[in-house]
Amino acid sequence: MLKKIKFSHEYPKFKDLAIDKPVTLVWVLLIHKDDLSDYFIDYDTKYFVKGKKHNYPLQAKEYMMLFFMDYNGKLFTTLRRVTGWKEKYYLDSVGDQFKVVVTSMVKKK
Repeated sequence: MLKKIKFSHEYPKFKDLAIDKPVTLVWVLLIHKDDLSDYFIDYDTKYFVKGKKHNYPLQAKEYMMLFFMDYNGKLFTTLRRVTGWKEKYYLDSVGDQFKVVVTSMVKKK
């Protein structure tokens, strides 16, 4: 069974990526929010709704920066809040493939 990584929105960072095919988790980096540049935060959290720019809020202090590679070898990142089980899950999943699920695009029944 393919693991899933969920995103609440379709982010511009997905442009030119093959996220319709499985992506591979290639690295996990533990990082403090204060060590992230404003430019990186904007890149990683920016999305648009009806042409208006929004940024997904980063409310925690400790994050995992997950590095994924699509089947063409293009990298993208995502930040996930550190919790005990999530940290173990992602560290144990390096090398595994994931299906990207954009929940705002999933039809509600």
